[in-house]
Amino acid sequence: MWARRFGGEKHSAKGGETIATDLGAWRFPNLIRERIPYGTLTVYSIHLLEENTMLRCDVRHNPANRGTGSTTFRALTLIALLTTVGLTLAACGPFTTATPPSHPAVLPHLTAARSSRTWADAAAPTLTVHDHMPNILVQDGHHVNLYHRKGRTWSVQPVMRLPRGQNVWADGIWYGPSGPLVALALGGSGTHVQVLLYRRARRSSANSWHRLWVTTIPAMAAGGPLDITGHGSTVWLLSQGTPSLGQMPKLLWMSRNGGVNWQRVASGNLAGIAAPMRLPEGYPTGIVAIGLHSLILTNSPRGGGSTVAVQYISHPLARQSVPLTVPSGDRPIVEAFPPYQGLKGWIMPVVGEPAHQSSAVVMAASLSGTQWVAGYRGTVSAGPTAISGPTATALVDRRIDVVRRSGPLRRLKILTTWPQPLVATTMGDHVIVLGQHFTLWMSTSNGHWQPWRRG
Repeated sequence: MWARRFGGEKHSAKGGETIATDLGAWRFPNLIRERIPYGTLTVYSIHLLEENTMLRCDVRHNPANRGTGSTTFRALTLIALLTTVGLTLAACGPFTTATPPSHPAVLPHLTAARSSRTWADAAAPTLTVHDHMPNILVQDGHHVNLYHRKGRTWSVQPVMRLPRGQNVWADGIWYGPSGPLVALALGGSGTHVQVLLYRRARRSSANSWHRLWVTTIPAMAAGGPLDITGHGSTVWLLSQGTPSLGQMPKLLWMSRNGGVNWQRVASGNLAGIAAPMRLPEGYPTGIVAIGLHSLILTNSPRGGGSTVAVQYISHPLARQSVPLTVPSGDRPIVEAFPPYQGLKGWIMPVVGEPAHQSSAVVMAASLSGTQWVAGYRGTVSAGPTAISGPTATALVDRRIDVVRRSGPLRRLKILTTWPQPLVATTMGDHVIVLGQHFTLWMSTSNGHWQPWRRG
């Protein structure tokens, strides 16, 4: 069903019924969430799906269920009953619309409130943008769900039901030519963690997710980021543990057939885990596939080694260093971040040695290391984390610095109401942030924030 702007009017609902409601100014698909028969009455439980709209309830006389007693008496009894069990019905019958909320649209299906300043009880959600529409991968109670926004509505795709006692330690999603791939690290109180991969075909139903692959790794190699990327049929997966004293246990896998079969490519700081190659010392900052057979892994040595970028070749399997020649007058590079597609090739943001404790110089270089891109220099907080995208990389610490393929650094404030750690992604030169109550915010061209309004 659908509805548009109206107030106190009757509109057709599913099954030829009518409802009388008070709405705001936007169209609402799928208004009726649940219908509860109660004697001669039916209560329509309504879900809020759009921004700037407040929806209450409607008690409707239902001649199909005839019984004794007056409609007024049953309505009052019903309200008292629902109040007793903790449900609030506001102004059933004639009522006035409450003040519309000022925040953006929220996801309609989530069972968890998640309204605090931190993401609780599981891994933080993963936010991506595909075909210019946001997607949110999140543990929702005992399920892992993928929420997809299309137009002004959200749809939910159940990926899997979690085994008893298991939580999502980390997750990732990559959209390949055969549909999305979801990577999950599931753990409990044991010493090992399962890494799983799920896929859904592009034209299949929402419930057709199936498991492609599963492996078991030591718990110390999980709990950090779980990065997945690819190009064509080649997919790469990187699992990281918790950093300590410049060391971070980590594992890198590669698949040549779209995620069906996997090969362990490299390991780091994991005794007894065999792999053809070793990962560099330090903390990986991300992975990006720059071609069908090539992966760039960027790194922050921080306490061990000096390698800031490594290139892995899938066929034949090989590891090559990425030379980055520092121009004279610049400080040594201390870490690199995932490259993005520049106007004339792949560009890698790098951070120079801090001039003092709280700041460092960010630059950008072509992957050949012989050409540095002008206009991308600026001071950033030391030790930021990275949010990578196809055409920009955002560095996050006390603020967000967007390194993009055109123009200087774009600096953005972090709103104090956003839960931590920050959940964000990039879309072109813009940054999209997942805020409190699963609201969405998008950066503007003048460095401010606005609610997500694309539809």
